Amino acid sequence: MQIQFNYLYRDAGNFKQFGSVVFDNNKCISVEELENQVRAALIDGQYFIAAKVGVPNLWVCPYDAELDHGWHEFEGLGDRDTDSNNVDSRDITTFLGDLRKNG
Repeated sequence: MQIQFNYLYRDAGNFKQFGSVVFDNNKCISVEELENQVRAALIDGQYFIAAKVGVPNLWVCPYDAELDHGWHEFEGLGDRDTDSNNVDSRDITTFLGDLRKNG
C-alpha cells in the first residue's frame, strides 16, 4: 500500500500550485493515524518548508524573496495503489521523521 501526501504552495498573490508525493507504507499504518502524525509534526498543524523535508518546491513563477516565502501547506493524505514517486524511495515513516526534525 502507498500513501499520497498532497500539498500546495500559495504565493504572495494567493495563486496556488498543487502537488503530491507518493510514499511506500510498509508498516500499513492507517491514513487516519498517519494524518494525525503528519499534523502533529507540522508548523501550526499545516505548514512546512518543502526543501527541508525533501519534497519538490511547487512555485512555478520566478521566486521573489521580497514577496514569496518557502512555506507549503499540507492538504491531506490518501491511499494509492501505484508505485512511489519520491526520488529517494522513502517510506512514509521516514518522511514523518524528516517532518518532525525539519518541518
